[in-house]
Order: sequence, then structure tokens, then C-alpha cells
Amino acid sequence: MLNAQQRGEVLWQASVNDGADPTGGYGEIYNFDWNGDFTNPILNSVSVQPFVGGDPNVPVGDTDWQDETYKTGYVHNNDISISGGTDKSFHLLNLGYLKNTGVLQHTNYERYTAKLNSNFNLFNDKLKIGINTQFSTSDETLASPDVGSAPTPSLAITLAPTIPLRDANGEFAGPIGAGYSDRNNPVLMQFLNRWDNTERTSIFGNVYAEWQILDNLVFRTSVGLDFNDFKRKDIEPTVNNGFVTRGNNRLILDTNKFSSVVFTNTLNYNLELGNHRFGVLLGTESVKNDFDAVFASADGFAVETENYFVLGAATGARTSNGSSSGSRLLSQFGKLNYSFGDKYLASATIRRDGSSRFGPDNRYGIFPAFTLGWRISQEEFLKDNETISNLKLRAGYGEVGNQNIGDLARFGIFEARYGDNQISATGDTFFFNTFYNVGTAYDLNGNNGGTLPSGFVSTQAANPALKWETTKEINIGVDFGLFNNAVVGSFDYFTRETDDILTTPPIASVIGEGQQRVLNGASTETKGWELSLAYAKTYESGLSFGVSTNFGAFKDKITFLPEEVRAAFPGTAENSIVGQSQFSIFGYKTDGLFQSQAEVDSSADQVGARPGGLKFQDLNNDGTIDGDDRDFIGNTLPDSRVWYTHRPWV
Repeated sequence: MLNAQQRGEVLWQASVNDGADPTGGYGEIYNFDWNGDFTNPILNSVSVQPFVGGDPNVPVGDTDWQDETYKTGYVHNNDISISGGTDKSFHLLNLGYLKNTGVLQHTNYERYTAKLNSNFNLFNDKLKIGINTQFSTSDETLASPDVGSAPTPSLAITLAPTIPLRDANGEFAGPIGAGYSDRNNPVLMQFLNRWDNTERTSIFGNVYAEWQILDNLVFRTSVGLDFNDFKRKDIEPTVNNGFVTRGNNRLILDTNKFSSVVFTNTLNYNLELGNHRFGVLLGTESVKNDFDAVFASADGFAVETENYFVLGAATGARTSNGSSSGSRLLSQFGKLNYSFGDKYLASATIRRDGSSRFGPDNRYGIFPAFTLGWRISQEEFLKDNETISNLKLRAGYGEVGNQNIGDLARFGIFEARYGDNQISATGDTFFFNTFYNVGTAYDLNGNNGGTLPSGFVSTQAANPALKWETTKEINIGVDFGLFNNAVVGSFDYFTRETDDILTTPPIASVIGEGQQRVLNGASTETKGWELSLAYAKTYESGLSFGVSTNFGAFKDKITFLPEEVRAAFPGTAENSIVGQSQFSIFGYKTDGLFQSQAEVDSSADQVGARPGGLKFQDLNNDGTIDGDDRDFIGNTLPDSRVWYTHRPWV
């Protein structure tokens, strides 16, 4: 951190290096005593001007802004747990409180937490009932930006030390005169935003019941809740800090709530017949997600106290906005497990998922999966093998669906746009402001005055035919353990095909505003392998040592690309990405740098050609570098597409 004089020396050196007179840019801050020779510059001394910007009310400072902006912070963390139970019930209650006073001026964090876990065994353990819940609520004041949105931690590093913390009148000082950046006093900005706060409340938990109908037949039902409530208050008072000011004050309130309710019911049946073991699971699940957001701001508060900053007290412009969305998912599923002598294993699963994010005709998708396994190490010819401790061969096939496109992707969306930047009137004359094209208000009735009715503008085109994106994967693998499981690992080879990829391609402006929509598009194919290895050893002294590592590689390519989604991927109609990786980079190939003007004149025409500039390849040999000379020049994946990690421990 430079003090005031050291900063002056640096500014002098920087100016001289640029061949500029240091007094031209910083003469109001420093007096430079030097020889004036840019060829052999010698600085005799630097002295600081006595007042900032020549204002006698602001004596120059030697401020350590980090020392002024930061403080010693303390963290208080307390919790208490109470637990107890019998063979018929168990209960755990935990309460916690955390307070962090923060190291930045006027910041803090406070949090309360609670946890309750409880279960009961009733009717000779035929019925189990339980609850698991977590609750958390917090309140925090974060770092504040200045008038120009620069964060105060960075200002504590960059603000000139010649600016004092306060002026001669005890007010917060700021930049005055030439040579200073347009940045605020960071301590002032933290002080002005001391009333800001962000509150977060979350509730997570579930209630369940298990009923053992028969010895091998169990019914389970559960309801889970994930709830989050977010509230942010941002008070922006007026600012008069040197030449950096803000004449208007404002209150901003930003709130949103998210809730997810999951209702699950399963019926599980297990049966053993000699060496044969069967397991059957049937179930249904519903997921209800809702999200609501409200944003409001108001300007012009006559009194700048925390209690006065409420929306109803504003005298200036007020703005409010909000949104509400949600989704529903309904699933039915079944699973069958079979094993023989713990050597031959099989499993089959089928799901039927229905999502409100798709239209009625394509709402449901059916996704099957099955696996086969053979524990070779359980066979008689390997049971006593001293080298192979475990060996399992497995193969599987499965399909999964993707619906992550947002709650409103299938709908056509319209909105009314009001605001000052739409239509204005002077007398009986209406005229459009600079951003008139964003508004939807229009004088439909020809009244030439009064409140204008609003139309609607399209922001998204509908696609009722939208359907599930589906990924199909085949996996063949082997799990092994060697030397009494001192070495363990697994190897997998997989092929994966994804169809009807959900995407939002850009559209040409000529199609019209608001016609962009979510589509099902490309298909991809991926092939790869994964290998994991681990070694562990425990010595007689009790020292344990282990190391694990993972290797893998894959190669992907696009196998199908409908014309209507081509714009969402690199390439052109003539030079398609089909057969290339979905992570491909499409662009111009370079051929070094132009070495001379003669080389520029003899090469294909290209915009900005000059000696020392990039020289692009004329791939189609037409004498002109244009869009037809682009090609696939690589992708964002490593060339080897192999990753390696290791994790030692003792």
C-alpha cells in the first residue's frame, strides 16, 4: 500500500516514462522537483499540495484506506443439542445461533438454525412414523458499491491516499480537482448503505410413514418440502462526495419465494426362495414447484432515515414488476431385482414421467432401464484364488429424460410495456422518445391526450409440440479387487445417444420480434471409457496409506441437425457441424502474420490486412476472405480428452 508521497513518486515516474509533463496531470496534487530532462530524468523531491483541489476545507491526507475501510471482526457460534429415546422412539433437537460482525465497515451476518428429527415405532413395529426438518433464517449486510457501481473492497486498494477520510468540518471527504478518479470514499459508501440488508429463510424436511402390511410387504409414504424465501432491501441515499454526487435517493425491494413439494408412495415386496431372491418396487411421485418474485423501487424521499424509506413515502417515480411460474411432475415407476446365489444379478426399471413443461400430446415420456451382473469371484473356480479377491462383470442399458427448459418454454408469451420512454406529448402533439420501439402504448382512440391504452408485444413464440429430450446409454463394466482387496478398481465403456436436444436457436430479425422459441433439435453420440484404481495398505504400527486415481476419455459428435436449429450450433449449411463435436469452434484459419506490404498485396483480400497483422487462409481459393472461408478449427475440450486425478491420504 503506497502512502501519499510514494504514490507521487510513482505518478512522476509513469508520466516521465510516457514523455508527459507530470505537472500537467497531477500538478494539483503534487509539487515535483526534477530536472525536466526526459532523456535522463532525475527526481529531487516530491511534496504534497496542502489542500485537495485547492479547497482549504479539505486538508490533504495520508490515508491508509484499507485500514479505514476494514475493522476487526468477531464470530460467535453457539448451538445446543438435545436427544433421547427408547426402543420405540428417538428424538433429536438442535438449535444454533451464529453472528459474524464482519471485517468490512458496516457489514454483518446473523443466522438462526433449528433441526428436529423424530421417529416412532408403533403396533409392534408394524408402523413407523418419522419427521426430519431443518430451518434456517439469516440477515446480512454486504459490501456496497459506490455511485459508479465499483465495489468498496477494490476502492480501499485503489483510492488516492492524499484524500483524507474527513474534511475540516468533520464530513466525509472525496475527490476534488484534477488528477483523481471518479470514485467515492469507500467508508462513506459503507456508511450510507448500513441500512441495506438481505434476509434468507429456508425450510427443508419431510414427514414419512412405513407400514409393514405383511412380513415381506412394506408400504411407505412421504411428503417433502423445500421452501426458500428471499428478501433484499437496498436504500440508496443522496451522495455529495467531492465531485462524485448522486442527487436522487431510492428504495429498492426485491423479494422471491420458491417452494417444492414432493409426495412419494412406494410398495416394496421382497421374497427369498432358496438361492433365489426377488425384489419388487412399485411407486408414484408428484413434484409441485412454484416460484413468485416481486421487484419494486421508488424515488424521492424527503427524509433520509431508515424508518422513512418505505414505498408509500416516496414522492418521485415508482416502478414495480413481478413474475409467477411453476411446474408439475407426475411419475409412476416400477423396479424388479433378482439375484441367484449372490452370483447372478439382474435389475429392470421403468418410469413414466409427465411434465407440465410439455404440451398435452407430448407430456409423458417412458424411460426403461435394465442391468445384468455376474460375480465371477463367487464361482467355485475363483473362490480360493489368492490374487483375485473380487471380480464382477456388469452390463446395462438405460434411458433418461431431460425437461430443464424453464416453466414457460412451450407457451407463447406476450407482455405490456409501459414506461416513460414510450410516447410523450407536448400540447396536442404526440411524439416518440428515443426508445419508442420498446413500448406498446398507442393512442387507439385518437383522443390526443390522457392515459394511453397499451397493446401487447410478443416475447416468445409457442411450441405445443415440444417434447422430452431423451438420452440412451449402454454401459459395460468390470469391478475388481486384487491381493485381498489391497488394489481395487473398475473399468467402464459406454456409448450414449441423445435425441431431441432442447435448445433455443437465434432467429433472423426478418422473421419478426418475439418469434424465438424453444425447439427439439440435434442428436449427439458419445463414446468413452473410465478407469478408476485405488491402493491401500495398513502397517502393523497402525499407519495407513492409500492412493486413488481416475482416468477417462470420450469422443462425441453430432449425428443429426434439423435446419430449424442449425443457427444454435457452429457451422453453416454448406459446412455443417454434423460429424463434429458439439463443443467445436468454427472460425477462420490463420497462416501466420503478414511480413510486408508486398505480401499483403499478393494475398487474398481481407478486411484490416496490414504488415504485422493476422493472415487468414483462403480456403475456397476465390481471392477473398469472407464467411465461406471459415472451418472447424478445434473444440473446447483438451486434445487428448483424458483426465487424471489422484488423491493420497495417510
